[in-house]
Amino acid sequence: MKKVLSFLTAVSMLLSVFSLTAFAEEYNGIRYAVRSEQEKTCAIVEYDGYDTVLNIPAVLGGYTVTSIEREAFSNGDKLERVVIPATVTYIGRYAFYYCVNLESVTIPNGVTYIDDHAFENCPLLSCVVIPSSVQTIEAEAFGYFNRYDALEKIRNFTVIGTKGSAAEAYAEENGFRFVQLGDVHTDSNVTAVDARWVLQAAAGLRALQFDSWRIADVNQDGVINSVDARWVLQTAAGMRTF
Repeated sequence: MKKVLSFLTAVSMLLSVFSLTAFAEEYNGIRYAVRSEQEKTCAIVEYDGYDTVLNIPAVLGGYTVTSIEREAFSNGDKLERVVIPATVTYIGRYAFYYCVNLESVTIPNGVTYIDDHAFENCPLLSCVVIPSSVQTIEAEAFGYFNRYDALEKIRNFTVIGTKGSAAEAYAEENGFRFVQLGDVHTDSNVTAVDARWVLQAAAGLRALQFDSWRIADVNQDGVINSVDARWVLQTAAGMRTF
């Protein structure tokens, strides 16, 4: 009975994906399908654009983008940087599979579920910031690539997130390095020293490597400034959590 139910569930999911794809509309290389006419929401189902830097729109054709479906951006070998909008709550299986030139992805605070293999085979993606809103990260979602038909870990892959989160649990379960967001000094604590380093970086007085830059950009707006420094200082004082 369990096998039959599993089979029926799998068939239902496949039919759902096929249905979405069949009725998809297109905008600048992004194909999307309506999820709910009443709620005016849609899902991204496919991408065939040529952007190297892609800011995925939050609204397509008057519909709010709430999910990125299975294999939607897979094999996007031109993509180097992707910013996912804050409206998205779900990132599907193999969504960015084999994006071999992808170096940076911004996952917004609002995503709750990242399905398995979502960012597998992205060998240049050396670190990822996973917000505290994420509750579930499935198997091999990040940090893995295929080499000679064998699954390997990306060397020195770093997960950046908050303590006690799904991000920390994923890093621990997979043996990846975990760094708390805001811990630029990487001493396992967010302190006034980190706030000073962030402020120095904002003023151009301190150079940060890419991983450290991602750790310092605590509000994930793509820049390091006094706002980040203030947030880090507030975190150090126990007045804010990321």
